[in-house]
Formats: sequence, structure tokens, C-alpha cells
Amino acid sequence: LVRYEDELFVTDADLLCDYIFSCHGNQNEILCDKKSDFRAYVAKKVAQNGGIRITKDAGVFLCRR
Repeated sequence: LVRYEDELFVTDADLLCDYIFSCHGNQNEILCDKKSDFRAYVAKKVAQNGGIRITKDAGVFLCRR
């Protein structure tokens, strides 16, 4: 296994929230009545840390005979 470690550092809370709300999945059902609270939470985390680190982990198996 060869890993490729990567990450995003997101500094705009509104853009991150817009992205989250636009993805497929059940986040809109879970957050439907709490979207403004969620935006405030994300904005608070961005303000505290300068951004939010999102890790990405990918890899490939190399096989040889």
C-alpha cells in the first residue's frame, strides 16, 4: 500500500457550509432546523483556529508478480 496523504485548510465558514449543505446525504435532514446554529458553530471554529483542516486519505495497492 502506498499512501498519499493530503489535506485542505478551509478558511471560509460560509463556503464550507454551502458545500456541506449541497452534498448528497442526510445532512440536510439532520441539520434542517439547525442550519444557522451549524453555520455559527463552523464560523466559531474557523475564528478560533484560523480555519478548519480537512484530511484526505487515499492510497493504491501496488502488486507485482
